[in-house]
Amino acid sequence: MAVRIRKDGTIICAAKSGSEDGDCYLDDGVHYRLYELGILHSNNDEDDTWYFQTGKEKNRKIIISDKWPEAISDGLSLPCSICGIIPMFDYHVDDDFWSRIVPGHIRRDVICLPCLDGLAHNVQLDVAEHIEFVHFTGIGKTVVLIPERTYYYEKK
Repeated sequence: MAVRIRKDGTIICAAKSGSEDGDCYLDDGVHYRLYELGILHSNNDEDDTWYFQTGKEKNRKIIISDKWPEAISDGLSLPCSICGIIPMFDYHVDDDFWSRIVPGHIRRDVICLPCLDGLAHNVQLDVAEHIEFVHFTGIGKTVVLIPERTYYYEKK
């Protein structure tokens, strides 16, 4: 199921709502992935509304500011220096981790999260232990997602 994030931060089922100016549309794949990661949760109500979970509390804090906060994605979308794909999500990791896994010649470039995970894996580090937050950049807004848990599985 796809969802829409309204300007006011309300998250609703896309199939049961019309599009409004400024909506941020999350397709089925993104929605299901956020749900699987324990980031997006249903309110279990008749309106099919959803919320982002950070820690143990519902967090729907909306910040409107002329000055963009440091280390928060501003919507600039450049391709990944490794795979060439424009990332859907931005993220923040600590500088030491970045310096240890990203080759010097591309440290100032964009590295998408899957490629960062690959770089970390290549040197036996776990990107999940170093992600401080993930940003989804929508239309005129950035939603900050705080990792709560990681699930590990064996490849088949």
